[in-house]
Amino acid sequence: RFPNIASIEMAEHVGLKNFQVYLNKVKNLLTDDGSFLMQVAGLRQGSNWQDLAWGLFMSRYIFPGADASTPLNWYIRQLEYAGFEVQSVETIGRHYSHTLHGWYDNFEKNKSKMEGKYG
Repeated sequence: RFPNIASIEMAEHVGLKNFQVYLNKVKNLLTDDGSFLMQVAGLRQGSNWQDLAWGLFMSRYIFPGADASTPLNWYIRQLEYAGFEVQSVETIGRHYSHTLHGWYDNFEKNKSKMEGKYG
């Protein structure tokens, strides 16, 4: 068993259907006083065109076949249901969106080079 476990962008790939199975596995791998850090990409509660565009972009380019459209409150409920005590929450959406925008711009600038090299 481990005193600390970090899950970075894993939850989206686990998906909604298997999320409790995943959390129970993490809980069983932790020592009794262990800490679990989970970082996820999701959407704000409610929809607007920016969130829809974000979700479609994430589903197509970042997490194909995964679910990155789940709001924060769903994750918190799932963690508590699995027996975790949520001690701290921080949203970094504005910062992360700038990172993704930079990745996208770099991709578009180098698209022809990548196609030439990789097909």
